[in-house]
Amino acid sequence: MSLADLPQLVVDTIDATRDGLLPLFMKAEEDRLLTKKEVCAKLSIKETSVWNLTQKGQLTPVKVNGSTRYRQSEVNAIIESRNND
Repeated sequence: MSLADLPQLVVDTIDATRDGLLPLFMKAEEDRLLTKKEVCAKLSIKETSVWNLTQKGQLTPVKVNGSTRYRQSEVNAIIESRNND
């Protein structure tokens, strides 16, 4: 390998690393846990509607240190179903 090939090697290495890490970052965002207020803001609903979605089985509450959280992936699914209607 020559010195002239080094910049392309760096670019290729960065591209390969980005391509490998991007799916991991996307998955981490999907698995993020949200507070009830964050769910309300993302869905533009009130807290009673979060309770209703929980009762319908569309949201699964997750207890974390005594507080309730909701999965980002489930909120995204609700948003997607709204967009498809």
